[in-house]
Amino acid sequence: MNEGAALHKIVYGAGGKAENYIIIDINKQYEKIIGLKKEDVAGKTSTEVYKVPVPPYLEEFTSVARDNKTFQFETYFAPMDKYFLISVFSFEADHFATIFFDITANKLAELEREKFIKELESKNAELERFTYTVSHDLKSPLITIKGFLGMLDSDMARGDEKRIKSDIKRIADAADKMAFLLDDLLELSRIGRIINPPKLFPLGELVSEVAELLSSTIAASRASIKTAGELPSVFGDRKRIFEVIQNLVENAIKFKRDDADPEIEIGAKSSGDSTIVYVRDNGIGIESKYFENVFGLFNKLNTSSAGTGIGLALVKRIAEVHGGKAWVESDGPGHGSVFYFSLPEIKKEEF
Repeated sequence: MNEGAALHKIVYGAGGKAENYIIIDINKQYEKIIGLKKEDVAGKTSTEVYKVPVPPYLEEFTSVARDNKTFQFETYFAPMDKYFLISVFSFEADHFATIFFDITANKLAELEREKFIKELESKNAELERFTYTVSHDLKSPLITIKGFLGMLDSDMARGDEKRIKSDIKRIADAADKMAFLLDDLLELSRIGRIINPPKLFPLGELVSEVAELLSSTIAASRASIKTAGELPSVFGDRKRIFEVIQNLVENAIKFKRDDADPEIEIGAKSSGDSTIVYVRDNGIGIESKYFENVFGLFNKLNTSSAGTGIGLALVKRIAEVHGGKAWVESDGPGHGSVFYFSLPEIKKEEF
């Protein structure tokens, strides 16, 4: 017999209200599944046996014992960290029996399957959006090139040298835009496929390197960058984390306010089993309805801004590949933004 079984008796308090139940007897399979011997549980209340403040499922079990009902349910029993299928029936007034199966393995497999299906649905939806967006954004420079080729043909026929040079420049610009888009798409596709050896490294050192790389851009925009205290060491793909910080700093500079020089603060804090890194700016801010959109592929809230609109999609993807996530907070237009990404605090051998 694979099922565990136990006999119980309801314990009533003043006014006839059920307060607990006593375990009268158990079978060998109970001992095997629960890990407690008969002498550990017989004659003891449920709260004593399972070391919980409230008797588990007291209302349901009392209803069965009082009204001679039968009852079956699946449950996660936290004290044992297991899933059970439990059948309950009354064999005597104010008494009930439980017969249960440990379904933890099946339940975890089911939950993993559901998680996989949801992830697959999400990836399919992302692929559909990706396909539409790529076809749309790559079509734009192609239309420009085709249009100016027609104008170039006409201008060459007229011998208009000035217009010919202008046409060629517009065609070259459109071709460059397409090249930038393709390069960024290639970089996005590499994330998760091409993984650099993860290692523990000082985040402060990496931030200094990003600032050095962007020194001319920082100087030109009169931006200032500071760190909030001493930054911790983090574990991951250093090259990819570098790209995340670089993208977020460039984003902060790009979307500065007209009436203030960019002020950028980079910090980190521990939260549970994760390190949360943030980049705070005093820029134009973001309306809450766009918090999710900004991380979408090619999503640009300001279509006239420089870049392809892939930077924040890269940030999000890199964070996810590391087992974390990326998000943004802002008090709205004119109040700056704070971009966050999380990295699990895990040891090298667990990465």
